[in-house]
Amino acid sequence: YPAPEANGRSGIGISLYGTLLDSTGECAWFSQLGGYFGCFNTKTKQLENLVELPLGAAPRRLAIDKNDMIWVPLFGSGQLMKYDGAKKRKLAIYDLPDRASAPYTVIWDEQRKLVWVGTSNGDVIYSFNPATEKFGVLPLPRKNAYFRKLYVDPKSGDLIASYAFVPAGASTEAVVVIHPGF
Repeated sequence: YPAPEANGRSGIGISLYGTLLDSTGECAWFSQLGGYFGCFNTKTKQLENLVELPLGAAPRRLAIDKNDMIWVPLFGSGQLMKYDGAKKRKLAIYDLPDRASAPYTVIWDEQRKLVWVGTSNGDVIYSFNPATEKFGVLPLPRKNAYFRKLYVDPKSGDLIASYAFVPAGASTEAVVVIHPGF
């Protein structure tokens, strides 16, 4: 199935960048580098609900919780979007503590009811508490923590990621295991 074309945006803007399924398995949410995210209906095989973001917002790897709340890291604008996937509507946009931190990936932590935000330019991982709408900050032990993906170990609750600085082969590449302690 062809990706939707980005209105007047370059070819790289069409690039699909993150995909996850909702709780029904019928909506495959995806993001595109050019500033869109949306739902591809796996049952009807049709594109639904394409959400256009401002040029430069640059959504990256999405996360979803068990209630189909979608969390969208806005790499270019240094923000986190909360989007109701069931009702198909934007609920809020939150400014990260450092808008230049370039949020690249988010993951929902069911155990703690938090969103973890991996950055590409901040050498931190942010925690976001949807109940209080507040951010926490976990400083990292080394510089150049260009996180592409975060995982939460469902047994231990540890955060697991890798330093994946570009270009590949940079001396900062490493696996990171963080014990948040709460």
